[in-house]
Amino acid sequence: MNTRRDTLVVALLVMGSLLACKKKETPAPVATEDPVATTTATATATAAPAADKTFKVGEEATQLDYKIKVSEVKECKARYYEKSSLKKAGHRLVGVEMTIESISDKQFTPGTYNMKIVDDEGLTYKYSFRGTCEPRLQSGSLNKGEKAKGWVTFEVGDKAKGLKFAYDHLSILGPKQNVKFELGDVASK
Repeated sequence: MNTRRDTLVVALLVMGSLLACKKKETPAPVATEDPVATTTATATATAAPAADKTFKVGEEATQLDYKIKVSEVKECKARYYEKSSLKKAGHRLVGVEMTIESISDKQFTPGTYNMKIVDDEGLTYKYSFRGTCEPRLQSGSLNKGEKAKGWVTFEVGDKAKGLKFAYDHLSILGPKQNVKFELGDVASK
């Protein structure tokens, strides 16, 4: 093996690549005697509403792709076979009833995996399949004007207070579309 030769070849390839990427200067445009009037259309950029605002139960939040309204919050009853594991973990079930409407020209898919509850200590709780709050929110795609309504259940700590619901919608090509709702202290039954 000739490592010296191999090193030289690699170095030449790297230098050649760097030189090929060098920015080339373009000549400045030459002015003509008769300026030509041109018009350019300016697109109005629509910014997503500020994520800092926290909505209340009963209010509707509007983002670029969707509208969401949290209409009710309550403690959900555990099924008989879920009670012991919840008690052992020191958890309870909180249900959030919501309506989501697509307002985008493209399909919108609400995802429960992007929903969470945050308590006043900053602890986060993800959705749960447990509990009896029905009907559950279906996560199918929605066309413009279509709505989905249902309950999303979260397993939270028994002592959790100052609850907030957060939905962080992922938009691949657009800005973040996050909303928060103040849920307060959901009373234990």
